Amino acid sequence: PLASGSITIQAAKTFTPPTYPLLGNGVTSASLTMAVSAVPSTSVTITPSGTGLTFNPTSLTFTSGGGTSATWTVTGTTNGAQTISYAVSGTDQYEYTPLASGSITIQAAKTFTPPTYPVLGNGVTSASLTMAVSAVPSTSVTI
Repeated sequence: PLASGSITIQAAKTFTPPTYPLLGNGVTSASLTMAVSAVPSTSVTITPSGTGLTFNPTSLTFTSGGGTSATWTVTGTTNGAQTISYAVSGTDQYEYTPLASGSITIQAAKTFTPPTYPVLGNGVTSASLTMAVSAVPSTSVTI
């Protein structure tokens, strides 16, 4: 006969990735927070990656006795929607639900081109001058 016993199945621990902002090309984000539902018994490291993206720090490590959140920043240099993949490693990586890929959109930098200013005589008013912008801003801009 087979020996009887019981097995306890624990719910997988989870990571909650940040919500990534719309980011200008070459601009570094504010601090973004990755959270974990429970600290690992030993350690788990998350390493994000994406085309044209730089993360600082390059990975986050959660350890026993450590906190349940950690932060990083991201800088993008490739315009458009970029996929963020996460590699999870460490002794306790299998205790966690795998992370789904994320996404961030990088926008081309907007530039203003000032008008050419004419030389004016004393008391003379110029014709209208035009300032150009490479793309319409999403909010009001005062110059």
